[in-house]
Amino acid sequence: MLTATDRRPWLVTCRRGDGLRLIGFPYAGGGPSLFRGWPSELLQDIELCAVH
Repeated sequence: MLTATDRRPWLVTCRRGDGLRLIGFPYAGGGPSLFRGWPSELLQDIELCAVH
């Protein structure tokens, strides 16, 4: 049986881009919200995804 947490995606896309895909792995106990401020610091063509 699947629970709500089993259906949640492992990767959260913070911003879509056409070029490079950057995948952020948070520290132990951290979450994808750690990367919420990153899009403004990256070039526009970089896609940022964070691991849940």
